[in-house]
Amino acid sequence: NKNPQIKWYINNMPISAELSKTQINEKLSDKVIDEKYRKAIIRSFELFTENQLGTILKFGKVIKGENKTELLQRTKCRVTDDRVVLYSLYKYAEECGNYYEFTLSTLLDSTIQSKGVSPVKLFGLEADEMEAILRGLSVKYDDFINVSFTHDLDKIVLRDYHTSQDVLGLF
Repeated sequence: NKNPQIKWYINNMPISAELSKTQINEKLSDKVIDEKYRKAIIRSFELFTENQLGTILKFGKVIKGENKTELLQRTKCRVTDDRVVLYSLYKYAEECGNYYEFTLSTLLDSTIQSKGVSPVKLFGLEADEMEAILRGLSVKYDDFINVSFTHDLDKIVLRDYHTSQDVLGLF
């Protein structure tokens, strides 16, 4: 969340879209970012896909042609431990001014501008996947989270006496 390159990828690269270096450069030039920094963002994405973000989490991939990068693709992350989502919910709440109560609809709304990054956006999760994860977390870690989904109303409540650091203690 503190890494500006990753935050840029999350906010500007749609899941599954294949973008060329030229397309990414155009998106970055719209933000008046100098060429050196634009190249660094692209190179960082290539490096991320080669480390655990790419090999384990499947954050993205590089599509090569003739030994050079042709396309960059942000992919849906593989979340194998729901505690990672719980941690990201707490980080999201903390970044949003310690606001520990929100809705799944809020997490799904990509138009909402906030300091925090929604776990839905971060991991590329669909509504039904996120709902299932939230329900499981609520049952297994009820001291950390409570969720309710009733009659098209949803509510996520994180226990404000815990922090993201406390979640790390669950691992």
